[in-house]
Amino acid sequence: MAASWQRRKFGYHCWERGRGKLVVVGKEDGFCNVDLEIGARSRALLAPIMEQFEGQLFEMYTGRIRGLYRAHYESAGRSRGRRRCNPTTVIHELADAIEGLNATARRAWKAAAMRDFNVGVEVARGVWGAEHVIDPVAVRRVAALHGRIVFTVYQPAPSKQSPPRK
Repeated sequence: MAASWQRRKFGYHCWERGRGKLVVVGKEDGFCNVDLEIGARSRALLAPIMEQFEGQLFEMYTGRIRGLYRAHYESAGRSRGRRRCNPTTVIHELADAIEGLNATARRAWKAAAMRDFNVGVEVARGVWGAEHVIDPVAVRRVAALHGRIVFTVYQPAPSKQSPPRK
């Protein structure tokens, strides 16, 4: 039996493969957020971008990973409070921020070695699939910015069990 998805009033549900049991995907449809991840050979190369994004985007991380100095951001904008937040909406918000960069920061963006729009999705255990659509306009905007769309799929953290009673 393949996994079958059903649209319900409060999000997407999936029948677990071979179990016939309804599982609710965490965070409605599993979508967490889109992180903007930028990487360059040095912090100095990213500094103009970091200055421009200060107060505009939420800075999640800055530091070195695998030879690149990286800055990771989330949208701090319009979609965060919406119940129906989706990858397309957040990608458009991040693209707006990038397109609004001044000339110096824009040169730094173009020179960056990594320009990723990382879509984070969390799926419940036993779920065999989840579908997230990114509209063609958002895909074209990312391509025009010489960025990549990356998907990261997370499983929920295991729950901590209390030690057995003696």
